[in-house]
Amino acid sequence: MRELAQFECESDDPDLFLLAAYTRALSGGKPEQLESLVTEILASARLSHQEVLIAIAGRAWQPLTTPALAEKFLVRLAQTGNQGLFNQLFADLVMMPSLRLVLLPLLHSSPSPELASALVALQQAATQGKTH
Repeated sequence: MRELAQFECESDDPDLFLLAAYTRALSGGKPEQLESLVTEILASARLSHQEVLIAIAGRAWQPLTTPALAEKFLVRLAQTGNQGLFNQLFADLVMMPSLRLVLLPLLHSSPSPELASALVALQQAATQGKTH
């Protein structure tokens, strides 16, 4: 399965929905294979399509316990420009105890303009939700 995912990663015209499916499938396999795939995906803006990011958040989130990968994931998610998706996936991921202590400190950092902007919008949405 990892070889098939690798083929899509290296393709000039990757099938991002198929890559998302391979990512989901690898979530039940060897942790090092999943981590290497997630690392490769997040290293490429081209591969970090929102469907692939949804697959990572939904089924293949274990590598995100590494702070550098969690930060890269959030940057890629912010780069999609889909604030609603950013808010929802962040909210889902931060509810997992193993990710909470990795993700919450990122609220107080500003590693990139896109991520900083998305985090501000997330905090504003959370504040507005509490006042209504």
